[in-house]
Amino acid sequence: MTVPTLKIHRLAGLAAGLCALLLASCATVPPPTAELGAAEAAVLAASRADADQHAPEVIADARERLSAAQSANASGDYVEAGQLAREAEAAAELAVARGRLAVASAKVRAESAENARLRARLNELGE
Repeated sequence: MTVPTLKIHRLAGLAAGLCALLLASCATVPPPTAELGAAEAAVLAASRADADQHAPEVIADARERLSAAQSANASGDYVEAGQLAREAEAAAELAVARGRLAVASAKVRAESAENARLRARLNELGE
């Protein structure tokens, strides 16, 4: 081979390598099907746990993030869709936790009031 032909082959090999590297770096991210499903299930569970009553802002945020995730997924932005879906799931779980806290706090207040009533009754009987 002559020197110019050798250079052309080297350049062609280098170009092919660069193209392969470029294609590998542009590999598509798969749709976040599992993340979207988990987020949808979490938002549904939060709704069933009365999050609308106990944590309305948090469940609204979860629903907004889920909707944004679904839109990003539909437009092919799978990275953004996955991130938003994970955020929606976390927000929905927070809404459930806040709802449980509200219910437990109400029970504590009710029991405390009952205890105070019983103490007062015992004091009356002891006099």
